[in-house]
Parts: sequence; structure tokens; C-alpha cells
Amino acid sequence: MNMTEYFKEENNVFEKQLREAFKPTATNQQSDLFRAIALVFHHNEKISDIYDAYKLLGVENFVRLVHLFDGKTVRFPTSTELKEAIILALCFYYKETEGLSWDEVHDRIPFKFSSLTVSYKLKSLNAAIRAELTEIFKGKFGNKDNAK
Repeated sequence: MNMTEYFKEENNVFEKQLREAFKPTATNQQSDLFRAIALVFHHNEKISDIYDAYKLLGVENFVRLVHLFDGKTVRFPTSTELKEAIILALCFYYKETEGLSWDEVHDRIPFKFSSLTVSYKLKSLNAAIRAELTEIFKGKFGNKDNAK
């Protein structure tokens, strides 16, 4: 597969430059080159963790990911943090949107969790959402005093 197949639409100058650099030619073996790039990632101590992301995402999405973060330090959640965020989001949906009881919520979510702990986190989340919405809408619709 050649680079032009990866970047059907260039989203930025870097992707355009990559497409140009990897134009199909008789002497340019792109799949071998991409494997070599992957090996460089794998053997470079500073970026060896990136190797798995490169393999998982493929060239196009990997290049876009790198361009998006462009050397910034990124902290991914732990598996536990991800699981807790999923549980909180599901609980928020079932409690706030569907109005289910905690027993019904526990029946729907395949993970074990403490209703008390999640309830506390939901109150904090609701307060944070309310504060953000208040800030967003502050002054947007005016109040009775402004209408006079």
C-alpha cells in the first residue's frame, strides 16, 4: 500500500509533504519503509512505547495522532481509571436520564461498583456540569433586570 492510499485527503501541510515524499516509484518500497519506521520506534528508548500505538493505529492514524500532539507529553488513563470513567458515565446516564434505581443500575452495568462512591461522584459531576453551563450561558439570554 502506498502513502497516497493512506492520505486521500491531506488535513495539513505535514500530511501533504508525506504524501509527496512517498509517491509510488519503482524503487520506493513503502511497506518495507513503514516496517523500518516501526522498528526505529521499537528500538528507540525514548519512543519505544509508541511502537504499539503505531501498530494498532496504522500509518495514517498514527501520523495524525503525532501531528495532533506534536511532541507534547500525553498522559493516558490507567485501565482502572478508564473503567471508573465508563462506570460513572453509565451510572450518570441510567440515573439522570433514565431515572433508574440503584438496583436497576447495578443490573445493567456488568462491573461491580459502590453505589455510595458513584453517587458522590455523580453529585460532583452534576455540580461541575451546572457550573460550566452557568458560565456558558451567563449573559447569553439576559435576565429580567436586563430586559427592562
